[in-house]
Amino acid sequence: MKNDHLSSGALRTLPCISLYGMLNRIIRAVYPEILFYWNIFMKRTLFFVLTVLVLISCNGGGKTDSGDTAVDADVFVLDKDASYALGMQFGADVGNMAVKVDNTPFIQGAKDVLVGKKTKMTVEEAAAKIQAAYTAFTDKKFAPFRQAETDFLAENARKSGVHVTPSGLQYEVISEGTGPKPQSTDIVKAHYKGTFLSGDIFDSSYDRGYPADFSLGMVIPGWTEGIQLMSVGSNYRFYIPSKLGYGEEGYGEEGYEVIPPFSTLIFDVELISINDKSTTSF
Repeated sequence: MKNDHLSSGALRTLPCISLYGMLNRIIRAVYPEILFYWNIFMKRTLFFVLTVLVLISCNGGGKTDSGDTAVDADVFVLDKDASYALGMQFGADVGNMAVKVDNTPFIQGAKDVLVGKKTKMTVEEAAAKIQAAYTAFTDKKFAPFRQAETDFLAENARKSGVHVTPSGLQYEVISEGTGPKPQSTDIVKAHYKGTFLSGDIFDSSYDRGYPADFSLGMVIPGWTEGIQLMSVGSNYRFYIPSKLGYGEEGYGEEGYEVIPPFSTLIFDVELISINDKSTTSF
């Protein structure tokens, strides 16, 4: 039976993109400290489950309400026990995520797609519903963080010695150097210490014992803009709003400290040199 709302092409993209993307964003929002485990988990379990479901739904490999079974040799057909086991696995995977669903409509939605029944909404409407739910969730969860950032930046901007650029970047000149200023395409060498508003250090080249080399075109916007204000030999302190940093998703992966969503970051930076592009390697 042809599905009036979900075309074959849409089915090939909706499960993998919409569900994985949404779960990934929710994981970032609720449990950012496990982001690197999430990628491993997806490869080993949920990705397999979603792939199988897409294959079944796209190719009609499941039983319909009338009891018809697909016979295409290229279709991966599961018997009753294997189908039930797959459902168990999928339920366990979703249950282990930071997502709580209303089971009855959730199961009905999956069933309608699998058996080719006309769905209650179009692909676009479904995506809008999921996005609206996610937006409501993040608005509520991160409202205190947004407000804390707004309050801090407003108060900090009024302090003596703090400069504010049109983008919203704030900075203090600790000491001014006499060397040249880098451009956005340059590679520079710098020492730095990054802290949260709490004062906790999340990254420091000083602690590692050696300065960092990096391209200004490959860092967060607050760094790209801020470092260009400095002359070689300068020491600046930057107050980088989340919109010029890691934004609403934050950052975290194996081997690096996690930066939560909507984090204002403070960096003390010592610009040591502008490197020769022809001799610098990463």
